[in-house]
Amino acid sequence: MILTLQPGQLVELGIAYLDETERPMQAPALLDYTPRWTHENPAIATLTVAPDGLTAQVEAQGAGSDLVQVALSVGGRSYQSALLLNILAAPPQPTLTQIAIKPLTSYE
Repeated sequence: MILTLQPGQLVELGIAYLDETERPMQAPALLDYTPRWTHENPAIATLTVAPDGLTAQVEAQGAGSDLVQVALSVGGRSYQSALLLNILAAPPQPTLTQIAIKPLTSYE
């Protein structure tokens, strides 16, 4: 999956538990350990993980790409997932090219 963001944009991420047909299902009652979130490019995005590891926030920093991954284990079986972040370049700042006079009170 690819998620496209603008610099400064903040997104909350969570873990989706899926069955063999990729349909959502309830979260397992007990994980073997707290989910581990990682990402590859801290210059492109900041990853902040919740203390319980079930959610994380990612904030886009600069143009480029970053790969966010999460890993967990249930009943001795390991699972992992990855999300590719595509951070667009910041739009150019507008340049002042003219001024105008505008009424500050209504007139009739």
